[in-house]
Formats: sequence, C-alpha cells, structure tokens
Amino acid sequence: MKLIPAILLICSISTYAQNPENLLNRNINPSLLSNFDTLLFYTSINIIATSFGLHESEIGTAFKLKKHQFQSSITQYGYKSFKESKLTISSVQKLSKSINIGLALNYNHIYISDSPNYNAISFDLGLGIKRDRLELYVLLQNSYNSSYLENDIESRFSLNTRYYWNENLSSELNVVESLHTGLSINHRITYNYLNTLQLAIIQGVKPFEYGFILGYKKKKIKIFSQYYKYSFTHSTGFLLIYTLGDA
Repeated sequence: MKLIPAILLICSISTYAQNPENLLNRNINPSLLSNFDTLLFYTSINIIATSFGLHESEIGTAFKLKKHQFQSSITQYGYKSFKESKLTISSVQKLSKSINIGLALNYNHIYISDSPNYNAISFDLGLGIKRDRLELYVLLQNSYNSSYLENDIESRFSLNTRYYWNENLSSELNVVESLHTGLSINHRITYNYLNTLQLAIIQGVKPFEYGFILGYKKKKIKIFSQYYKYSFTHSTGFLLIYTLGDA
C-alpha cells in the first residue's frame, strides 16, 4: 500500500478546455470546471507496472446544469489482490470574474484480498485565480483527513502556477506537499499546433523524474497518450475524450 502515494506524485491541475490530457491523472482541481462550457465524456487507462498488473482506469463526464459546471467520475486503481475505487462528484462556484472555488465529494472504497473491505468519504477543495496570462491554482485534497483506518487515504496540498507565453505555448510549475510522500516539484511545458496536435514535456525536480504527453484532435474526438518515468518504475497511459459541442 505504500506504493500508492508514490504513483500519484504528478499533480493533475489544468484546464479542461486547454489541457484535457490531465484527465490521465486522478487529482483534478475542481475549480477548473469553470473552464469548460460543453458536455464531454472521457475514459482513460494508465498501466503502471505490467509485471503484476498494476493499473489505473477512469470513466467520467463533465457537464453544465443551470449555469453551474459539474464533473462525475469513477476511478479504479490496483491489481488482482488490491483495488481502490473512488466515485467523485465535483462542482465549482464563481466568486468573481477571475476567482473560482470548487468542491469535490469522494466516496472511497478499498478491496484487499483476505481482508475486510473499507469505505470512507473525503472532500477536496480547490481555488483558481486568473490574471491576464498568469493563472494560480490551489488544491487541498482530503481536507478533513478522512481514512479507512488511520491516515491511509492520502492528504495533499498542491500549488500550481501557469503562464501563457502566447496562444500556443504555456509553462507550469507544480508544487505538492504530501502527508505520505513529502515534497515534490515538477515543471511542464505544453505546445499546441493549430489546435490539432499537442505536446507536453514534464520534468520532475524533486524527485528527478520525467515524461511526455502527445495529443491529437479530430473534430469532436481527442486522443492522448502519456509516458512517465518514475524513480522506481514507469507508466504508459491512454485517454479518449468525446465532446458533444464545440471544444
């Protein structure tokens, strides 16, 4: 079980409209729901260790209802003898033109072979601030430190800054302080070509890790693939997004 938090070091903080490849990761700042205005469905799988079948999969949707944006998703992580599932419902509220606050409600379930199954409720709080080309996002995961038994559901504080150099190029700095794994820092550079091709390069500073994401858009369908080299293993991921309106 100590392997779980290490797998999740990448902070999943980005806008749905401009960087939907971050749906490959499970930790989404709910304040970012304000960045989309169309119905979308997505499914993803991330293979972490093929030797014993460790993987993560997710299926979800994002939608707008009565001028409020929502997201719901089901995530599963684990392998044959261990599986953690999470049902998430998120929403966002605009505090001003440039400030949004989001809330995510998570129903957590854990299965361990030859052991009792456990359930728990957790909450995530997100804050987003936008000023011209600069964006700042803060995420507090499991803010009430819920747990199955004792401190076994991860709690994190995440800070993300993004700067848009132009309409095609942006850079991000992600800082995460985890209750289980300590401090991690990574930097991401993302380039979009004609709103069709996208390439993101991720460099982990602490710990030293790296990865990349390649995406392609065709009409209402977006396809992304991801590779990431952790300090102890590597992972490959795939994401498919379908939008019912203009993305």
